[in-house]
Amino acid sequence: MRRALWAKRRTAALIVAALVTLALPSAAAAHGGSLVFSGDRGPYQIRAFAILNDGWLDYSIDLRELGSGERVTDAQISIVALTPEGLLGPWEALYTGTVYEMIERAPEEVDWTMQVDVTGGPGPITYAHRLRITPGTWIWPTVLVGGGFALAVAAHAYTGRRRRARARSRQERVAAR
Repeated sequence: MRRALWAKRRTAALIVAALVTLALPSAAAAHGGSLVFSGDRGPYQIRAFAILNDGWLDYSIDLRELGSGERVTDAQISIVALTPEGLLGPWEALYTGTVYEMIERAPEEVDWTMQVDVTGGPGPITYAHRLRITPGTWIWPTVLVGGGFALAVAAHAYTGRRRRARARSRQERVAAR
């Protein structure tokens, strides 16, 4: 009885662990992506992240006060992109929990200059940086991580079954004597 309950709990824990493992790469890619800019400008510490996926550019800005390192949550952020075809935008980046985020349509490869205007409590600033990014994919990392996890679980289950089978055969031999 206890063995069956333990096996059910272990199976449930493995299923939950597998689901979390499969969700991690896509969750990491969903908010942020690669670090594309980091620096101090005026009264702010700024880190910008971007990922290009399925024709959409996800551009996120982590904005903090320079002195204290506290997140700035009440800023207004406007973004303009200088592209080879001309200006795109302005776009508004909205505060979404921990970062300011802008999601817009983009070509397969982006080689733009991003101009970001920040108006907030500590003061207004404008900064620019180059954004070079190609499409990112989270499918293959997810498959690899999930496949590795599945192989580890299968190996663990296989060795456990073999140990139990050996133990049973020993008990049967001892009982037969």
